[in-house]
Amino acid sequence: MKKSIKLSKKMLLFVTAGFIAVLGIGLGIIQPRQINEEKQLEQELSLVLARLNMNISVSQTSTKEDLLTRHAEFESLVIQVKSELTEIIETIEVNSTLFEIAGNSGVKILDISSSVPIESGYQEIEFSTLSQRVSIEGSLAGITSFIFNWTETFQTGLVVAVDISSLEDDEGGNSYKANLNLLVHTWQGD
Repeated sequence: MKKSIKLSKKMLLFVTAGFIAVLGIGLGIIQPRQINEEKQLEQELSLVLARLNMNISVSQTSTKEDLLTRHAEFESLVIQVKSELTEIIETIEVNSTLFEIAGNSGVKILDISSSVPIESGYQEIEFSTLSQRVSIEGSLAGITSFIFNWTETFQTGLVVAVDISSLEDDEGGNSYKANLNLLVHTWQGD
């Protein structure tokens, strides 16, 4: 069995007023604390954001300097690789032309050795010089044709030395071997 408590209207009004008073006092104490904590958190947040902006600014400056340094290093590397590739391409082009001239002259190339092109200049004209030693085999007329065709093709070239020796072939005929020292000058303009 339940017992119920009966309160008079005055007593009910008094209990309600007391409850509201306690609630009001509790809120009056808690709310200023919350406001103070909120202000403190806002200040800390502002301080953290200021530090973060400063770090980002310093980081961006550092990154920009790093990128500029890397860019300069990359440009230097590109120039170096371009120079090396130009030398290789120049040598390949000259060698390819040598084989073409040999085919047209009826001689066989036995050996080609090339130096790295040397950069030089004369009276404000920049050029590179490729030194080659070429060994060919064929008839005397073929070797003579090769030298003539080479000087026609490489008009800025120079035949420095020619050493021709006689060889006996399997059929009892004579063929010749020639060792040529050649210089090819190439203009280095843009």
